[in-house]
Amino acid sequence: MADTNDGQVSYLLMMNDQPLTEEQRRIEDEKNQKILNNPEEQRKRFKDQKEDERRANTLVKATGPDAFIYEFDGGGSRTPMW
Repeated sequence: MADTNDGQVSYLLMMNDQPLTEEQRRIEDEKNQKILNNPEEQRKRFKDQKEDERRANTLVKATGPDAFIYEFDGGGSRTPMW
């Protein structure tokens, strides 16, 4: 998964620790080509991703920091989101 200015993009590379079959790769290519060629689909996906992000942030803020166990991986900021 990669973040872009227009939302997240994903491409399935493996399933159950196995490379995709030709058929699975073809399906994945068609899915992504459909998104690339359809601005309305891109807008819908971006809107859905923003809504998912908003809901996740609301949940984290509502439960507070004591509801989760955190382990820092050594990268990024250590500033809490709330």
